[in-house]
Amino acid sequence: MYDLLRFRAKDEAAEKAREVANKDSSEQTPDSMEVDTTGAAIVVDDYLPGEMIVVHNPNRPSMGLGTVYPNQEEFRLAVRNFAINEKFELHTAKTDKTRSIYDFKAEGCPWHIVGRTQPGGHTVMVLTSML
Repeated sequence: MYDLLRFRAKDEAAEKAREVANKDSSEQTPDSMEVDTTGAAIVVDDYLPGEMIVVHNPNRPSMGLGTVYPNQEEFRLAVRNFAINEKFELHTAKTDKTRSIYDFKAEGCPWHIVGRTQPGGHTVMVLTSML
């Protein structure tokens, strides 16, 4: 009955097609396959409106009022580098997670700087600068 209804012929044809497909796929290595990369490059623009971009020179930092630093660690390093560049001894008046207060170690010197972490972020802005 199986042969009479030609099921055997259909199964043999399907098996032959599988063998041919397996043979073709085993002969093609990833190096020999052609890959269509047309349109694959996607242009990415990371610009976000209203995003603050923090750019500073770590070797010659500016301590002007309103200067922004990426985080407290960068701000503290900038203050130390500023003191070294300007050749004065630095005194740390107070530091915590959200603010850093520095002044000059010599008596009677009015130099004073305060950096505070800004709300909603990690950036630090110079709020008081008497240089």
